[in-house]
Amino acid sequence: MPCTYDDNGESEREMKRELDRATRLLCQATARLEDNGLLPQGSELHKWSEEHKAMDRRRKERQRREKEGRINDARMHLEAAQQNLNRLLKSK
Repeated sequence: MPCTYDDNGESEREMKRELDRATRLLCQATARLEDNGLLPQGSELHKWSEEHKAMDRRRKERQRREKEGRINDARMHLEAAQQNLNRLLKSK
């Protein structure tokens, strides 16, 4: 198995899909190694794993904030709609 990836003329989209797949597999493998105390501290693989976990935490936090923002936007729209409905009902 080669240690490098040959794009074989694949599109950028296909290469990203393959990179994402390889990253998921590597993440799963390093998690299993770490769970079993087999991930050598200070190794390149350990450093990659730590960086990947930190990046994943930042991504999850960003997604949580984005979701929270969408919920707040929806609340504001709902409140505005309720106020408009109340005004309409009062004007009748």
